[in-house]
Amino acid sequence: MMRTCLLLAALVLGAGAARETEDVWRATLPTTEAHPSLMFGPEDLPAIRERVTRPPYSDWWEGVRTSSDIISQAFTWRLTGDKEKAEAVRQHLLRCYPTGYHCCCGVADALQGIAEAYDLVADYEGITPQEHRVIRAKIARSCERLYQSALLSGPGQHPGNQRTRGLCALGTAAIVLRGYADSAHTPQQWLQRALDGIRDDANLSFWRDDGMFIEGPAYSAFTLSVMLPFARYYHRASGKWLFDDPRLRNALYYLIHVTQPDGEANAFGTTNMCGVVNYLRLCIGAGRPQDQAVYRWAIAQWGSLEGGGVRDIGLFDDRVQPSTTGLPTTRFFPVSQEASLRSDWSTKAVALWFKGKEPWLAKGYGVYSHGDVGSFILHAYGELLAVDAGYDHWVSYDLYPPELHNTLLVDGKGPVSGTPGLLENALDAGVLQAGEIRATYAGAAHRRVFLLVDGRYAVIADNIRSPKARRYDWQIHTPVSRGTGQVTLRGNRASWTGFDPRTDTPGKVRLEAVWAGPVRLAPMEKSRWQPWSSDPKTGSYDNWALVARQERANARYLTLLYPHPETQPAPPIETVAATGGRCLVLRAGATRDTFLVPEGPRARAGGLVTTAALGATRERAGRLEWAYLSGPGRLERDGKLVLALEGTAGAVALVPSAQEERLAVSGASGLRVVLPAGAARHAFLCAPGAAPRPLAMTVQGDQRVLSFPTAPPTGAVVRLRAAPARPVTDADPPRLVALAVDGRPAEAAAILDLGRVEAAPRQVQLRFQDRRPGLDRDSLRVQLDGLPLVPAAQLERDGSVALALGEVREQTDHELLVSVADQAALPNRAQFLLRFSLRPLLQNGGFEEGGQRPAAWSVGAWSSDAQTQYEIRTITENPRSGRRCLMLRGIAGHLNLAASQQVPLRQGQTYVLTGYYRGDVPAAASFCSRSGRGQYLWMPAVGPSATWIPFRWEFTVENPEAALLVAVRLGQPGVACFDDLALEEKR
Repeated sequence: MMRTCLLLAALVLGAGAARETEDVWRATLPTTEAHPSLMFGPEDLPAIRERVTRPPYSDWWEGVRTSSDIISQAFTWRLTGDKEKAEAVRQHLLRCYPTGYHCCCGVADALQGIAEAYDLVADYEGITPQEHRVIRAKIARSCERLYQSALLSGPGQHPGNQRTRGLCALGTAAIVLRGYADSAHTPQQWLQRALDGIRDDANLSFWRDDGMFIEGPAYSAFTLSVMLPFARYYHRASGKWLFDDPRLRNALYYLIHVTQPDGEANAFGTTNMCGVVNYLRLCIGAGRPQDQAVYRWAIAQWGSLEGGGVRDIGLFDDRVQPSTTGLPTTRFFPVSQEASLRSDWSTKAVALWFKGKEPWLAKGYGVYSHGDVGSFILHAYGELLAVDAGYDHWVSYDLYPPELHNTLLVDGKGPVSGTPGLLENALDAGVLQAGEIRATYAGAAHRRVFLLVDGRYAVIADNIRSPKARRYDWQIHTPVSRGTGQVTLRGNRASWTGFDPRTDTPGKVRLEAVWAGPVRLAPMEKSRWQPWSSDPKTGSYDNWALVARQERANARYLTLLYPHPETQPAPPIETVAATGGRCLVLRAGATRDTFLVPEGPRARAGGLVTTAALGATRERAGRLEWAYLSGPGRLERDGKLVLALEGTAGAVALVPSAQEERLAVSGASGLRVVLPAGAARHAFLCAPGAAPRPLAMTVQGDQRVLSFPTAPPTGAVVRLRAAPARPVTDADPPRLVALAVDGRPAEAAAILDLGRVEAAPRQVQLRFQDRRPGLDRDSLRVQLDGLPLVPAAQLERDGSVALALGEVREQTDHELLVSVADQAALPNRAQFLLRFSLRPLLQNGGFEEGGQRPAAWSVGAWSSDAQTQYEIRTITENPRSGRRCLMLRGIAGHLNLAASQQVPLRQGQTYVLTGYYRGDVPAAASFCSRSGRGQYLWMPAVGPSATWIPFRWEFTVENPEAALLVAVRLGQPGVACFDDLALEEKR
């Protein structure tokens, strides 16, 4: 059972924490002005010069010193003494007009950048005293304008991201000009106005207390792009870290929890899928060490250290090592009424998000609110399988209606932007996570229960009540494009793979969807989604969507969604006849998972009986492994009580073992949990942030009763034991203390990336350690690419684990996950990830993956003029092998056509590019850096030839740049085709 540190615990502050938070917002500013001060001080320059000699700082420095933006030029002068750079900055500062921008949002980047540049060159001897006065007066004038107007409404000054960005720029300028005395207000007052404005409820409330940003993750990141630099500068000036405020800290964690396993934030609400974790880079160097390690892990897992600039050189702390300590896989957001569930923190995880809607948001901010109460997103094994509508960036409200979300329609109507939906009965029992969304709309009351079972598959149970007969449409939207993809329907079953509509490429992961009948399953007449681009002309796709239809007054749905790699068949999923209800059974080896919902007072399927909204069990060889109940109601098995919930609505999951029984409980005050007689008579309530405490248990005949006069704390677990030994409180997860791969010792870190290898590792040895209360030897989880490793491994008494990976041959990226928990009252779990890639150096060299735009390749004209016309795409006419080859066709104008791919090449290594060509004009290949700097090589031209002819090109890499490209090129009118390209190291 994995520890779930729910956000609700962070919302309740003790008096000491409240005082500390209050102090963060009280401006502290040294009166003595010194430069530079924002990113580093003069005393730090020797350390900065040392930094830029080693990665990642050296890579950033390469880009900074050749950049023409004023901050990079100012920094370059500071490090090298290049007066030409300083002069360029001086002239820009004298010409700049930061008060000329019409709004907070518009002035933010400009004013902050001007303040940063001035801080870096303030002691440049080429700036005269008069020029200093001019520059400082310009900055001060902008500060005065923001002081007076930043909280006023108007175009570009709406509450939320727009005002906050401008206020952060004001704060940055106040720190730089802290000795300024020629304005109506002092820099101290400017800074306090910035802090007060950021904290003003009209702005800060856009981040809900649990971290959700009502404008979506992309706008949260947009705001943070100015706010985080200011927060770091304020931290350097005062020692205060704004993100110690729980709401802001939760905002950073929220970005991590809504990031899909593929690294893009999900597209719930007013946002597209996009990467947001790289914005956390500036958090690494300030705040709680545990938080910094989590942010570092998120970047290592999904982001990149590429593209850093001056701020990163000065502020990023590369000593922080990535860790998932304090990062639960399950998180419920009790203010925004959302949930994020996932199996683990690997890129192959199974992840489920579902949402209600906060009444405050539903009532007051319809502009940011889709009709999506009850909707969900499912991502598994690296692919998106059930999608939400996306966003077109205020072009229209066409993506807001409920028929574009995975909602329930009632007579064709669904929730609207003003429909609230409440998250209830959220729990994490380790083997399963659950939560419910309750809403009322279109004259019907809807209760939707979500389960994520074993981190492998999802179950959704719907209970709809209406005073009259209605038509109900249970919707699910796929990523599959209507014109080029396929969805299979058969009776009460449907199946489809992931799908990339940009290249019309079917995925390698399949979703099996099964509804307990009877339902009428049919495709929707129309649907669309806009996942990446905000442009509806280029980023909108017509996708397949399905409805499962019923017509009655009160209705029940029971749906099982099972994702699996196509190489691994799904286990049998059966619709079982049930008296008075609906039932689904999943059989996997010796286990049998049964899910049962009643359509009347009670439902029976075989020996299982329930009167609750949903009853579920797992049996292995006749033994109960877990049970779940969404009540009130009872769950019986073979005529004997398993679980009952009385008094009020709630949910409970029971996980029995030889040592104890564990109950994950959620519900309202007055809840009673009833269990059959058993040896465990000592109950302890374990909740996040509190020591375990005894819980009264009464014995009534052959039943045990646990009563909750107050609502169980969020994340509560009850541990039932035969002996009165109290569970041990511990917040520290186990540590990985030793690691070896194929017998070679390696650093015992949270992530080990072997990069591209010729052969997969065969043996991995690890050793975990937990001083108190010790490791749970039954908690070991080992997965290769999201699936349990076979043969299964064991956690030995000394914490060691020996793994045999067997034959791994698929030419793709691979990920081995090992995790283990301790025996704490709320167990803490440690995770280790081993990554390696068996991909060829040059991917998709046969151009078979993707549609007309080949996967893994970037195509276009590297330079052009107004007359340039060209075509680059795959064609099916006369490929050398397979179904496709690549065609470059120059038509008119200046032609510099390229199909390129970034390749992980090593400096000093010789490589051989081989392939086949046909065409009516000569063509070539090239090697260069993405920036165009450094070594630039051309292969001798090949062709023309009407038939396929081979070519071979050998080159040695001397370019030190990190991003290196290999490309096939065409520079004149005509056609050149390529196929079967390969790149290998010369042996």
